[in-house]
Amino acid sequence: MAHQSIHLLTQVNPIELTGEERARVTLFVAVAGEPVDAASQLLSLRADLIRLELELVVEEGEWRVLSGAWRRAETRDFLE
Repeated sequence: MAHQSIHLLTQVNPIELTGEERARVTLFVAVAGEPVDAASQLLSLRADLIRLELELVVEEGEWRVLSGAWRRAETRDFLE
């Protein structure tokens, strides 16, 4: 591993309920080798930016991920 530690900055968009036991959410994750306290720091850091789209379902009283897809995000996604 190139870095001794991994730091995450997360941003969760509002959760959209699509049924009584289903939901959809988009979240963004910045993965960096140094602490990231705010999205504005991403302009000066080298970080992997990821967009996750998750479908959630209630199973046995717990929310679980039913499906998910990811793609690379851009800095502007974190700043919106």
